[in-house]
Amino acid sequence: MDKEDLGVVSFLEALEILNNTRFSLKDSEIEDFRERLDIHNTGMVEYKHFTDVGSWIVFGYFLKSQVENKIRNKDEEFLIEAIMILYNHEIHEICRKLVKRLDEIEDQK
Repeated sequence: MDKEDLGVVSFLEALEILNNTRFSLKDSEIEDFRERLDIHNTGMVEYKHFTDVGSWIVFGYFLKSQVENKIRNKDEEFLIEAIMILYNHEIHEICRKLVKRLDEIEDQK
């Protein structure tokens, strides 16, 4: 990795750096990644471009994680709401049966 301290690495090295983190790319994303990094189409990537794109990738994963958490929380809220609806339905059913039973007892008098 930039052994000559030129401020550039090959695209393959940039991809390797990225793959060594948890932010690896799918095959379909690699070409887009190359186009964004290797702007002069030389096979070399300047650190500035790599850090800019890398920070957007990290930010994108952060946003994705936040959205997944929101969805998971909404799913939990939906589940709790569904349980409450069922619970309320059961209470309603119990009350209905009690009233019916009280009516029967009243009719027997």
